[in-house]
Amino acid sequence: MQSVGRVIFVSLMWLFSLRYYLECRGLSNADEKMTISAAFWILTLFVAAELFRLIRIVVREKGLQNLLSVEMLKRILSDHKTHLVALIILYLILIPVVGFYVISFLAFCAFSYTLGTRGFVKVIVPGIIVLAVIYMIFTRILGLALSGALLF
Repeated sequence: MQSVGRVIFVSLMWLFSLRYYLECRGLSNADEKMTISAAFWILTLFVAAELFRLIRIVVREKGLQNLLSVEMLKRILSDHKTHLVALIILYLILIPVVGFYVISFLAFCAFSYTLGTRGFVKVIVPGIIVLAVIYMIFTRILGLALSGALLF
């Protein structure tokens, strides 16, 4: 099961790097553009090699029939790691829509709950504290404005 998780993790990391690469293609500085392009394509080679290795391990461990079975899919979907990956993807998608502070608070609470924290106070209060620390460090001390959004 760890190999399946690693395949998913490596694939997601590559997708995020692809998004960054596509955003940086519009840079005006040729040196920066070339550096980011070279780094992306080298990373792509490493990711391809790692995915090939991990898929071979998964197929050897589980067998292709077991890997594609409904039981394996149910195990993957019911795993807390899968829930965390889904929450992270949702978090990254919603930052530009909802705003960094609001979605970060909600994401922190959802992560805590998914990891097993129960109780309103144990989920909400640490979320508020973490968000307050992030706000103080980035906005007040460093003077950085974190992502605005369509809603907030």
